[in-house]
Amino acid sequence: MGRRVCVKLWIHFIAGDTSGHNNLVGHMNGGWPKFIYQDCRCLFDDLSSPIPMCSLITSEELKQARLTENGLTNLCKQNISNAFENVPFDDLKYGLLGSVPAEMLHVSGTGLLKHMFGCLDNLIGGPNSKKKDKESFDDLHRCLVRDAEQQSERDFPRMSIQNGITDGTKMCGSKRVGNCFVLLCVMHTHSGQKLMCKEMKDRKISLKKFKNCLKLYVSFECWVNEPHPRSQVKQSLKALGILINLIKECFPRDEGWGWNLPKMHAFAKMPHNMLKFGSANNFSGNIGERALKGIVKDHAEKTQRRPDKFAEQCAIRKYESNVIKYVMTDISSQIGVSTHSSKTNNEMWESRGRYTIHFCKTNNRGVGIGEDKVFWHDSKREKMQLKVSDLFIFAIRRYSHVNGFTDEFKVTGYTTFKVYDNASDNSVKYYANEYMNGQKRYDYAMIEFVSDDGTIATCPAMILGFVRYNITLGIPTLQFTGEEELTLNTIQENMAVDNNLYVVVHTASDYVSSEQLEKEFVSLFILGDVMNCVYIVKVEAIHGPLFVFKNYGSSGDNATKLFCTLPQRRWGQYLSNKIQS
Repeated sequence: MGRRVCVKLWIHFIAGDTSGHNNLVGHMNGGWPKFIYQDCRCLFDDLSSPIPMCSLITSEELKQARLTENGLTNLCKQNISNAFENVPFDDLKYGLLGSVPAEMLHVSGTGLLKHMFGCLDNLIGGPNSKKKDKESFDDLHRCLVRDAEQQSERDFPRMSIQNGITDGTKMCGSKRVGNCFVLLCVMHTHSGQKLMCKEMKDRKISLKKFKNCLKLYVSFECWVNEPHPRSQVKQSLKALGILINLIKECFPRDEGWGWNLPKMHAFAKMPHNMLKFGSANNFSGNIGERALKGIVKDHAEKTQRRPDKFAEQCAIRKYESNVIKYVMTDISSQIGVSTHSSKTNNEMWESRGRYTIHFCKTNNRGVGIGEDKVFWHDSKREKMQLKVSDLFIFAIRRYSHVNGFTDEFKVTGYTTFKVYDNASDNSVKYYANEYMNGQKRYDYAMIEFVSDDGTIATCPAMILGFVRYNITLGIPTLQFTGEEELTLNTIQENMAVDNNLYVVVHTASDYVSSEQLEKEFVSLFILGDVMNCVYIVKVEAIHGPLFVFKNYGSSGDNATKLFCTLPQRRWGQYLSNKIQS
């Protein structure tokens, strides 16, 4: 203690785009240099190699090149006075050249995906032809983006419908990833395949390979940002090579340099950067872009916008906002406005949109002999005399009739069910509403069932409504007749109240397991017959939210086909399974 020590810091890496890295290391940034990429000796034809075999340039070679006439020029480097020459780097062998990893925001989001959507425009019909087909394709894209906005599952990248899917202008990189996922959904629909079939057939592009390419791409986007064992990262080179070959095959690019691009080369080298620096989140450019927005863009309007004072005033506004935020954090608990209290088990979910259904008496055939009435607790809905799903009423009446109860009774129904997650402060909402924003909305979810062999199986299902048997006493419910196996006479003698919350669902005709969804990425299912596939289950049986879209443009039997997709949080697992298989 008390000793004077010399602390030497080193630079681990410098995040940025290709142009910025080229300027930083003094690489020739234009024309047609012999070595296109800044840290290796790969030639032009090597840039689209699926598994690059790079000969990297060391710090010692750069040092020797400076002492040789045209030495730097032969390495496609400029003779500049670099401020980083004597700065210590983590990479002792390659120095600055080994500390400028390419990152996914500029390599993929604003790079490869932009070119892929340009190729998609050519696949539909070229820049100046088949405008009607392109508009139809954009309409289909808009429909699926709208569907994604009205789902219980909201775990997707941001999407854009501003200029259509093939127009990549005025679009950030993260939205292109979302649009790539929407394109995958489009290619599963009848309309999407019809619009693309002729050009894909002429260019001999397989629909199966096209969809596999998109699946691998969006899964790689998530996989690189997740932690993985080093052994799996090394094994990913083969899967990434397959993806690069599929990109070149499914998105043929004839203009410019084709796919011999520095960003394609950087894309292929991503596993090498991960082995060196960890997951791609560690060297992502999103942090810098977000800081630019938070420090400059959010405070620009509160400055005089004078060039000589702009940066200083932005910094002052940022400081002031931070002071206000920290003070609010300190006093929030004292003034009683804290919103970060953890919820108890009884508060982990809540139901909303309450109404009461008065069921009339039932005849021997299970049909009501009068009119079932719905009373809304919301005055506006009561005034509009809104209805509820006929299948919802049918399921509740059928359950009571099958268990011998034929008298009139009342139940409490709900249109919305919200589930909280204490670990992440996130929540999921499930809607079952006849009228919401001018239209019907019935969300989908994965429901857990006990299969015939006693194992837990999952099945996609449409939610028809939520119900609680807390008004009329002595009614057969799932708790009384199913779990406690009580007879109707015993139930009526006890006159007990069942306070469980149930959900009425219309399930698919077959199970879809989590493993199947991870394997297929997009799984096909059909809602089953209403006499056999409409159930009342406890809300605890809801396994999780689900994104479902219909088969646009189909007719006949194909019109009943629905597709469910893997959520973004599990996209990386899709690629992990491919690597390990």
